Amino acid sequence: MTMSQTAGSSFAPGTTGFGSIASAGTTGMPKRKQASVVEMLEYVKSLNIDPIREADMLWIAEEAFNAPLPPGWTEHQDEQCRVYFHNSSTGESTWKHPMDDLFREIVDYQRRVVEVGGFWQIEDEIAEQEENIRKDLADWMELFSEDGEKFFYNKHTEESRFDDPRMAVYHVLYARIKMVARMKERFPILARQPRPEEPTEAEKELRRRREEDREHYMSSLLKIQTWGRVLLAKKKLQRAREKAIVQKGPQPLRGMLRLRLERGGTTGARQ
Repeated sequence: MTMSQTAGSSFAPGTTGFGSIASAGTTGMPKRKQASVVEMLEYVKSLNIDPIREADMLWIAEEAFNAPLPPGWTEHQDEQCRVYFHNSSTGESTWKHPMDDLFREIVDYQRRVVEVGGFWQIEDEIAEQEENIRKDLADWMELFSEDGEKFFYNKHTEESRFDDPRMAVYHVLYARIKMVARMKERFPILARQPRPEEPTEAEKELRRRREEDREHYMSSLLKIQTWGRVLLAKKKLQRAREKAIVQKGPQPLRGMLRLRLERGGTTGARQ
């Protein structure tokens, strides 16, 4: 069994990672013990939350800790009493709780909501995710074998499986929607903020033209500067060549010229 371990992931949401004891093959929501302060802090940090500076995000860690496993996943312990998770449909086993990534995204959601002052970006992303999920799941068909056993077939990838592929996908989607709804309850003022008005088509066209004019101006300015540098370089090179010609050319009087100083006296005689 190959498993990839993630730091802090032993204390995972909806599991007995916080000092609890579960027998191998545990399913559902096993009974668990209370987590210690140190274990809880480690788990909070594993969700990319600073427990000191971002205390307003600790509610996300609490929700994550109590979140159930997605369909098809079960919790187990190895010989050293370390908690791991197994997906019976795919055969995957991992130390990392399958919902960890979702709750890290929720942490990022709250940061973005506070930064932009509203939920409209998050709402648009979730709506797009819902549409993509709907398109992806449209390729799955529910069929029955000769023995009357139900299975699911993907007409695009030709994959077959006995578990319903919609269950795990919608489990994560509904958990995401639920967490955003809880976030709105905690930030009611931001939840009521209206979406910024979209620019009209005329404003978009004007903005596009201004951007094109700016790019054209910058391009022309760059060309002028380049031409100027080229001209200066050519002139400098020409002067250097002329100086080299004067110094290296024939000089018949070299060594024959002498400097003579004369001074005229009061009587006009040269001295």
